[in-house]
Amino acid sequence: MARKSLVKTADAPYHITARSNNKEFFYIALAELWKIFMECFNQAQEQYSCKLHAFVLMSNHYHLLISTPHSNIDEVMHYIQREVARRANKLSARVNHFFGGRYKWSVVNTENYYWNAVKYIFRNPVRADLCQRVENYSFSSLNTMAQDFNWSMTDFFHNQNTTITPDLDWLNEAYPQEIEDGIRSALRRSEFTLPRNKSSCKTITLNEPRFKK
Repeated sequence: MARKSLVKTADAPYHITARSNNKEFFYIALAELWKIFMECFNQAQEQYSCKLHAFVLMSNHYHLLISTPHSNIDEVMHYIQREVARRANKLSARVNHFFGGRYKWSVVNTENYYWNAVKYIFRNPVRADLCQRVENYSFSSLNTMAQDFNWSMTDFFHNQNTTITPDLDWLNEAYPQEIEDGIRSALRRSEFTLPRNKSSCKTITLNEPRFKK
């Protein structure tokens, strides 16, 4: 299968995901790997002016929502993937591949899709039965928003200087299975596009997000 051509844009954020080599558990403790990611995110933000909106680190992969005001997602992700791998290998005294190939990406091009991508990212640990509520997972930007990094969940498509926090009850509401499957499918595409309902042939509709008052 031909590799899809990378879309470089400043007008919409990206959902990014990457897995460990052979889909095995990362071979350093998640607490140590979290620190490495935070160091690399801070340096990537300084060097490339990227903005990081949401991040969850799982046992063998990660999910990231990121935007690039200078349309340089290729440079940003090359730096992050390279530096995380280099520092993790140095810490563990290994020389093997750290990630199992290139990162995967999808452009998230509407406000509603943006917030549902945020929700999908934060619900990963809940789906994996690692916690009961999204705010209880340690390796999530939702849990450490004011500690490790200047996370930027914003009104991206209207006023990027306005920080908005989703309502925790909304984030913790499970999706119906059809919507869960639809979002997973949409995030595999170059552009976040929801599939059609098989019975009605209409595009799956996402509920509007709710925000903290």
